Amino acid sequence: MATLSTAWYCSRMLMREAVGYTIREMRTEQQLYGITVASLSNVSVAHLSDTERGHKEMSSELLERVASALGVTVGEILTRAGVVMTELDRLTGELDRPTVVV
Repeated sequence: MATLSTAWYCSRMLMREAVGYTIREMRTEQQLYGITVASLSNVSVAHLSDTERGHKEMSSELLERVASALGVTVGEILTRAGVVMTELDRLTGELDRPTVVV
């Protein structure tokens, strides 16, 4: 897995950002172009790009199609996205903050 860039260190990562980051990471690991994954998953290149940059949410149906285009499961994408969020939390000290239970 790639190391998180310093751009992600500024604040807590949203789930859509972690999923987008993970999709882009998996796509580039396989040396696939965005246009290839977009075509295979029947989504516009612009929407895929916006999702990878964390600007748009992805529906569960679309996430399934993108996962299929990447040859992975939705669970694998979400698991890696969770790891990315946890890594960022560790880097920013979020895991050291006390949890308030109401």
